[in-house]
Amino acid sequence: MEYYAKGLEAFEKIVADDPFDLRTELVKIVSYSKLGDLAFADGEREEAEEYYKKSRKLRDRYSLADPNDLQPLRDMVADDVCLGDLAKSEGRNEQARKDYEKALETSARILERTPDDLEILRAQSAVCKSLSELLDAEGKSAEARERREKASETDARIAALVASESR
Repeated sequence: MEYYAKGLEAFEKIVADDPFDLRTELVKIVSYSKLGDLAFADGEREEAEEYYKKSRKLRDRYSLADPNDLQPLRDMVADDVCLGDLAKSEGRNEQARKDYEKALETSARILERTPDDLEILRAQSAVCKSLSELLDAEGKSAEARERREKASETDARIAALVASESR
């Protein structure tokens, strides 16, 4: 991870002349996200959260620059899921719920335009399951049940899409 961080630092110095170039932004976005993954895997939770937040912020700005490009939105879902998982693993359930809800909001935006996006449907299902676990732990069984039902509906939709693709 140390080498990756040093590489990002060197890259940022090189591109300091044009910090808002979209290609530059994409490289920084991916780098921050990967550094977050590495830090999380190494147990460096605060550092991971910092990198995921930086990635999320840049992705948000990038998505505004090109509203037709859905990839930044997909990546924002992934960042929010990572932030939610991180908060959940630390027992910060309220923050985890907020991050998961953000992921669901963004995934809904994507699914409005591409309703058969398997990657996003899978993420949506996983987030609903994680939310149901948090809600169960908080004693909110009715809300938890709603999330489980949404996950089941989404899983059925995924299965139908996969079956139709294999024909």
